[in-house]
Amino acid sequence: MIEVIFKHVSDFFDVKAVIALLALFISIYQVSSSRKHHKLSVKPYLCDWFHHDVDTLSFSFKIQNKGLGTAVISDYYISVNEEKISTNNLNELLKEKLGLDYRLFISELSQQSALSKDEEVFILKVEHTKLEIDSKERNKQISNLMNTVKFLHDNCKVNISYESIYGEKLQYKTITIPW
Repeated sequence: MIEVIFKHVSDFFDVKAVIALLALFISIYQVSSSRKHHKLSVKPYLCDWFHHDVDTLSFSFKIQNKGLGTAVISDYYISVNEEKISTNNLNELLKEKLGLDYRLFISELSQQSALSKDEEVFILKVEHTKLEIDSKERNKQISNLMNTVKFLHDNCKVNISYESIYGEKLQYKTITIPW
């Protein structure tokens, strides 16, 4: 019975050609799936981490690449109230808000920067320089620090445009999360 069906089918189609055509389609699908999987396996993913510590009167904000591929930076800027701000102006703004008893570290990323898998960079780090202060001054500094942290959280954004090694364009922008 199978031989009869096969004979009738072979009268209309060249079975070898059909099998070859199916093999070609399966090969194209496998190559396409493999390429898509490879692109995903080297895609970078930037995320942030914000930390403040009232015991040490410090706070920091860092970016980390949690993806599997390298993030090649194409544009980077910090904005305050939706306007780009230079590192020097941000430094002055923070000194004005915090006072002189703080040490500021502000990083800049250039267009030649890249973040590899699991690499992290501190964008902003603030540390109080006086370790011994009386409780009244300490409470004032804690309030000052928390007001500054809230201001930065609500008004300051980090904007990063970056690419995967395949040239896929990606964006990172801090978002405001209600306290």
